[in-house]
Amino acid sequence: MNLKKELISRIKKIRERMEEQKIDAFLVQKPKNLLYLAGIESGNMLLTPYEANLWVNELDYAIINSSFKDYADFNIFPIKDRKERIEGIKDCVRGLKPGNIGVENISFTYYSKLKKDLKPDLITSDIIEKTRQVKSEYEIRLLKKSAGIGKIGLEKAYEVVRNGISELEAVAEVEYAVRKAGSETPPFHEGALLASGSNASNIHSYASDKKIREGEMVVVDLGARYKGYYSDMTRTIPVGKLGKEEQEVFELVKNLELETIDHIGVDMKASEVYEFVEKRIRDSGYMLHHAAGHGIGLDVHELPSLSSDPDDILREGMVFTIEPGIYKAKKFGARFEDMVLLTWKGCEVL
Repeated sequence: MNLKKELISRIKKIRERMEEQKIDAFLVQKPKNLLYLAGIESGNMLLTPYEANLWVNELDYAIINSSFKDYADFNIFPIKDRKERIEGIKDCVRGLKPGNIGVENISFTYYSKLKKDLKPDLITSDIIEKTRQVKSEYEIRLLKKSAGIGKIGLEKAYEVVRNGISELEAVAEVEYAVRKAGSETPPFHEGALLASGSNASNIHSYASDKKIREGEMVVVDLGARYKGYYSDMTRTIPVGKLGKEEQEVFELVKNLELETIDHIGVDMKASEVYEFVEKRIRDSGYMLHHAAGHGIGLDVHELPSLSSDPDDILREGMVFTIEPGIYKAKKFGARFEDMVLLTWKGCEVL
């Protein structure tokens, strides 16, 4: 499937959800939702049952207008400022009856401003984020490619993580490998997470000038971005011989990740995955301090959330991570994480 057919398919799905929720038009402004529906990350879009209008700044209009019809079925308009955009949206809204407009989850301040400008009933909705949960074959191909690039970074981590090297030196080698392999950005934009020993007890610890030492566990959390799609994976690398507790935790988390992947099936509640992981960790005398995993796609963290939230149901075609972790303050941390595609046969590790 080419990009134009993919975008048409996505818009069709959103229109079906709009009809279900009695939304006459949907105003899209979040960059990743625009990328999902229009193929670009800037502008403002109003989607109705019959047409899609996109307002972009004059520079973007000059760049993309000639080629835009090759990959999207949109009416595209250049705008100079916010006032001109609002007037364009108003003109489209006037033809809607009763004129209910769906908007994304936005701040109360911005909601109030839109309400004042547009005056129709505004309905906050996450239908785009919900639709993005289930990936198409087109998206799965890109996610697999992104995961392959991330894997190259992990292979480099196993090469460079050793006694005496600083965390910063090690992460520099890892990030270079990921970019050289084709990632559009550094891992997660801010860079990979790499923390050793006591630093690894901080779940989101970035690399420091600390030297890696014998007997420490080193948590390396990284990913890539390929054609807008992210990957996310984590390994805990032991340096030399670990202490008794560290070795037990290392083996527990490593095995628990694999057990959890085997445990998951279609139509399972996301909260059941969290409860499975949380119970195993609690029974071992520790606590789970974060979700058991998260969706991944155009955002590093997106729906579904494998947390205690009972509402998310795991469906065929979802791509998410599994990431059990155990942390002991100022002592150590251990986490293993992989991306999986949920199928009727179970989870396929990407």
